Formats: sequence, C-alpha cells, structure tokens
Amino acid sequence: MDCPADALAAPTSSCAWPSLGAIVGHSERLFRLLAEHTNDVIVLGAPDMQCLYVSPAALVVLGYDPHDLVGTSPVDFIHPDDIHVFAEHWTGILGGPEVRTVCSVRHRHREGHFVWIEASVRGVDDPRSGQIIGCVAALRDITARREAEDEIRHRALHDVLTGLPNRSLFRDRLDQAVAHAARTRSHFAVLACDLDRFKAINDSLGHPAGDALLRVTAARMRAVLRSCDTVARLGGDEFAVVLTSLDEAHSAECVAERLIAALSEPVDLDGQIVEVGVSIGIVVAANDGLGADELFKRADIALYEAKASGRNTYRAFCPEVGRRIATRSHLGLDMKEAIRRGEFRLVYQPVIDANTGAVVSLEALMRWQHPVHGEIGPSAFIPVAEETGLIVPLGSWAFQEACREATHWPPHVRVAVNISAVQMRRDGLELAVMQALATSGLPASRLKLEVTESVLMQDADNVLACLHRLRAIGVLVALDDFGTGYSSLSYLRRFPFDKIKIDRSFIRDIADPNAAAIVRAVVSIGERLGMGIVAEGVETAEQLELVRREGCNQVQGFLLSRPLTAERARAYVRSRPGSVGNDQGR
Repeated sequence: MDCPADALAAPTSSCAWPSLGAIVGHSERLFRLLAEHTNDVIVLGAPDMQCLYVSPAALVVLGYDPHDLVGTSPVDFIHPDDIHVFAEHWTGILGGPEVRTVCSVRHRHREGHFVWIEASVRGVDDPRSGQIIGCVAALRDITARREAEDEIRHRALHDVLTGLPNRSLFRDRLDQAVAHAARTRSHFAVLACDLDRFKAINDSLGHPAGDALLRVTAARMRAVLRSCDTVARLGGDEFAVVLTSLDEAHSAECVAERLIAALSEPVDLDGQIVEVGVSIGIVVAANDGLGADELFKRADIALYEAKASGRNTYRAFCPEVGRRIATRSHLGLDMKEAIRRGEFRLVYQPVIDANTGAVVSLEALMRWQHPVHGEIGPSAFIPVAEETGLIVPLGSWAFQEACREATHWPPHVRVAVNISAVQMRRDGLELAVMQALATSGLPASRLKLEVTESVLMQDADNVLACLHRLRAIGVLVALDDFGTGYSSLSYLRRFPFDKIKIDRSFIRDIADPNAAAIVRAVVSIGERLGMGIVAEGVETAEQLELVRREGCNQVQGFLLSRPLTAERARAYVRSRPGSVGNDQGR
C-alpha cells in the first residue's frame, strides 16, 4: 500500500490502491471491476472533499481524464447556484456511515458547458475507530431527463404555439403585480386584447395560416413591451398584458396605441398579405384593493366597449359604463327561462379506439338555442352560468339527459360529462350523479366524469374525496386537458384517474419531435399507472397516425367526428365497424 497517490487515477495499475480497502470495506479487486465497467462515474473522496479515485466513466460523462480529477474538489466544478445544495448534502454525509444522500447538481464539463449530475453519496467509516474516513459516490448524467422535465414544466406554463405565458402563468404574474402594488403603493395596468378579423382569416386560409398569424402577433407584442411586462396568450386570438412600473412614457394608453400600430401592419403569410387589428380593454390598478379576478373582469368589460366602438381601438374601464355587465345580467335572466323552457340540448362527440375504429365513449357537450339570438356557444353561457350559480341546475339536467341517452347505446359505450368547479363547491355533484343513475338505470361503470385541473385546484382535498366516493361506486374519472396547468403531474399521484386526456395543443404540434416526446412520456406514465390515454383535437390523418405511433389508444377530434345530435350519435355508433365489445376495461 505504498504506491503514490497518483496511482489512484490509473485503474489499470498493478499496484495496490492507497487505503482503498479501508475506504471501500470490500475486495479491492471486486471494486475495481465494478468501477471500471459501470456507466456511472465512481468517486472515492476524503473527508475534506478531495477526490482520491475517479473511475474511467468520467471521460465519457464529464469529458475529463480521471487522472485530471484526482486531488480536486467537487466545489471546483459545481455550478455556483448549486453549491449550497452540495454543501447541505455533504453535511449529511458526515453525520455517519449509514447516511446516504442523493442530490442533483450541475457539473462543469471539460468543454465548458454544464451537465446535470445525480450524485448518490455514502460515507465510509473506519471499522476500528468508527470515524468517517471518506465517501463513495456514484455520479449519473441526468441531463436529458432534466431537459425533458423542464420542457414539461415550460409547456405547463406557456402556450405551445407562440411560446408566450399561458393563462395559468398570466394569473400568477397578475397576482404578483397585485401584491407588489399593495406593498409599494404603486400602479400597474391590465390589458385585455382580442384580434380583429382573425376568425375570417383563419376560416378562409386555414389553421396553418391562422397559427402563423398568431406567432407573428406574439412576436410583435413582445417587441412593443418591456422585459418587466407580461404578455400572455389566453386561448384562440385572446391575449392579455400586465404592465408594471407605469410612467408617462409607458402609460397604459401609450402602450395600447403602440400595440394597435404594430399589429395593424400587414402580414405576409406565404405570399398572401393579410391585415388584422386588435381591440384592447384597459384597467389601471390604483392600489384600491381590487383582486386579480375583478381587475381582469374590468379589463374584459373595457374590451367589450372597444369592440362595440368599431374595433382596432382601445377603451379604458369606466365604472359608469355597465354595458358588458348588463349584457351578462340579461343573459343570466334569459338562462333561467331557457332552463324552464327546455332550450338547452346536448350534443355528443365520439371517442374512438385508435386501433379498431370502434366507438368507446361519447362526450356530452351542452348547447343553447336562444329564441332571439340563435345558438349561443358554451364559451358565452357557461361563464355566466358559473357566475350566477345556474350551472348547478344545468349540470344536474345534463347528467339526467346524458345518462338517459346513453341507455340507447350499446352496453359497452360510455358517456362522459364535464364537471364545473362551481358544481364541486356547491356540494351537489354526488347527489346529481346518484339521481341521474337511479332515474335512467344506467350502470355507474358507463358514466365517466371529466375534470380539469381548475376543478381540482378549488379545494383539492374535498374534491378528491368526492371523486373517490363516486369512483368507489363504479363511476370513472378522467383528467381533462392534461399538460396545461401547474400541477397536473402531482394530481396523478393523488388520484387514480381512469383516463388522461392529452390537451389538443400537444396533438396539434405532435409532428414536432419535442411535442411527440412529451406525448410519449404521458403515454408511458399512463401505462405505468394503469390509466388509459385519449388524444384530444385530432384533426388530420397525419396527427392520427402519429398519436397511434406514440401509443395513444383512444382519439377524439374533428377528423373522426364533430359533435352530433342524439339521433346522429346513435347512427354513428351503429355505423362504426367492430364497435361491439370494446373498452370493457378502461
């Protein structure tokens, strides 16, 4: 054991390693074989963090010859922002030989960049004195995994198409602005923005052109705003902005004028020149105690006024102008009568087995045929129904009607009904479900409830308890719009969902390798947890083929069928080949 310390860096040396037996506590020859033939970097360290031995894998993982790392300390290579993580874990290692810690830090590669390393470290004691005389560490490159996790987190908070913050992240930034203004007694502004003439361009030139136009819009809005401001895409052609640190040069009105000018410039879409405008509603928060919801509501009211004023303009919220509020109030009053007169109806969109083409379930979607205004879409009346509480009787009716209609379908075909957060808060969901099942005679196993993360976030513990009770009687539960919220992954740990519905934004971009990788990861998670996977928003044959390739076993979208009336849904189910006997398990 008198070889020089340098011999530790040369695994092929025929001489014994200094104090290796004491540190490892096992056969040196066996340890040598393990260290030299594993893909992980094996490191022996002294109590002062100095590396005594580094295995050959360091050349592949870190780019360094093992000899060059002997005598160095990990702190020489760890990213400055991660030093505290390593220090904390090293303190734990020195606590005793039985202590094993695992931490993730960024380690500098020989080429200058940093790679993510997962370090599993354990202290080693002297069998005679019991004192810690070193440690053994296994270092694994987890860069690819971290990048995938970062991408999932990014997609959960950002719009896939434009890269802008999504509704969830916008709400977080707005909450921060409210809190900051309260602390500093400063002002900020919220802008609600809708593109003008976007629908006409999207319908005439197609979705790819519409997507390209939205990307141009996002880039132009970013160019107008400062780095401290936030611009988000909330969905469709709806954008929102938070302006912080307002001053004369960056007043909300000045910014609105610059946005209108920027977005009014012509756009070249593959040789087709188009022009859009933007309508903007403004509310300035003047430290008057208003919360995020009320501020955005006022910006939305001002936006309505801008649109009513001829579009491509802006309006600031004025308390005296209540046109938007009055309109919603009238809609709420009409809705009460509509329920009594039976003006609401359900349509059904099929979910198809991706391999056999059979119908496995139909999603019930609500429609309102207004006697004066014609058909009103759910995006218009559902928010009003939730604000007024009318969503509770509407939801009960939807359960009754959907379950009744499902009794006319083959016994393997399920019906899916969406749940509103208001229904959960009013504690009427269980009763509505039980009454609908009892009245219709539909088996509980043929009813599927679809919940979004927004529902789960209201009162997670009570909501999950309610869903557990319904699932216990046989009702299935699906997590809808997966991947668009803050913590969809965490809810998968807390509740055994029967299905995961991947949000249409991922399916739209599935030809992108990154989007496909995320879909593949969700499928893998679902398979491991015993959850079925549904791909939403399949609109092209290419998307259908790609989701099949990535392992999605069920699909839904306009390519297969638009929402159908009850009569047409029955005919559609009968027309599908091999539709009997599928989806018995999930």
